[in-house]
Amino acid sequence: MEKKKVLLIGDSIRMGYDKYVKRHLVDTCDIYYPSENCRFAQYILRNLKDWKKELNVSDDLDLLHWNVGLWDTLELFEDGCLTPPDFYEYFLEKICRQIKILFPKAKVIFATSTPVLEHRFLTPKISVRKNDKIKEYLKSDLTVTF
Repeated sequence: MEKKKVLLIGDSIRMGYDKYVKRHLVDTCDIYYPSENCRFAQYILRNLKDWKKELNVSDDLDLLHWNVGLWDTLELFEDGCLTPPDFYEYFLEKICRQIKILFPKAKVIFATSTPVLEHRFLTPKISVRKNDKIKEYLKSDLTVTF
């Protein structure tokens, strides 16, 4: 039986589980993922095709599991989120279209951002992550189908 091909794309959350997924599914799947943190939506949009090439992922990928959002909702120096909500939705739509082109046969799973332990991300006036902002971004009207 041929192994399934799975690509994992995402921020530090993905970096927390990618090696475990690879180890657990070693007998049934070839698991691919960039060594770097995929950061925010625009970064994924810019780098997805490069990661496909660098990781030598073929067009017959079976599954792409991706997440993005924590960096996008990051507030730096009390200047609003790194990625405004309407830009976030715009980038997600473009990423979805790019996925369809790069991996036409893949099933796609988008994992939404998780809540954070806010007290770990509250450096007043410098760097803040808040769960209410994360929830706001999860309420997007994004309707892209695969």
